[in-house]
Amino acid sequence: MPGASLWIVYQSDNQINVYYSYLNVGTHWLSVSAIHGTSNQVPFTVLAGNPTPYITWIDPSTWQAGTTTVFTITGTGFGTNPSLTVNGAFIEGYGIYNAWDTGMWAWVTVSPYAPSQTVTVTVTSNGYWGNPFLPQYPGQPNYGSSEA
Repeated sequence: MPGASLWIVYQSDNQINVYYSYLNVGTHWLSVSAIHGTSNQVPFTVLAGNPTPYITWIDPSTWQAGTTTVFTITGTGFGTNPSLTVNGAFIEGYGIYNAWDTGMWAWVTVSPYAPSQTVTVTVTSNGYWGNPFLPQYPGQPNYGSSEA
């Protein structure tokens, strides 16, 4: 495969795991050569991977204790069915009203006893159009976080 980089990460007597980079989307054919010869060719398909979610803006980014606030998250790579997590002490609840690939409308309820603090807002991509999140490269996360 001209221009491709392939490397074997795990091997046993009857299986290898091959990681690759620089392959075009589509079907490719692979054979393995070893000391006793070359295997038959097997097809594999490279799919376009999903981007990691990235939060660029939270508005408003300040929430008042004892209230429920509707806020907008703007970003990229959220997918078509993202999920939301708001982590911090005194957060009593949160949820999504509506979401799309580049943003969402959400709500958060803050305890009336909450001190001034920073919380972490995380958007997780669950993939696109019913398909699970497909990373573009090994180890790529399916979530992005920001502070409010």
